[in-house]
Amino acid sequence: MYNFKTNFPISNELEDEIRQFSAYLNEGTVINHFYSTEENKVINKISAETREYLYIDDLKDFAADAKIFEKILKRICKHSVYKALKDYTGCALPW
Repeated sequence: MYNFKTNFPISNELEDEIRQFSAYLNEGTVINHFYSTEENKVINKISAETREYLYIDDLKDFAADAKIFEKILKRICKHSVYKALKDYTGCALPW
């Protein structure tokens, strides 16, 4: 099993991404996710044990509509977690 910490308000959405890689994670792997938004950018910092990942994505086209902004923000955070775990485990999921 792994340990997961995040500041993302919908943590179960990110947990779904991690669960897909759970067979490839060592027992007790610690995964931390921190996101922030500033200047129309979303910054995702992910750490898995000793590895750290940083992803910065542009949000300026979506900032005007709150519903679209939240949807895109969730997608970016989930994709960042996926990319980090793909690199960490060396496993690409088939979809």
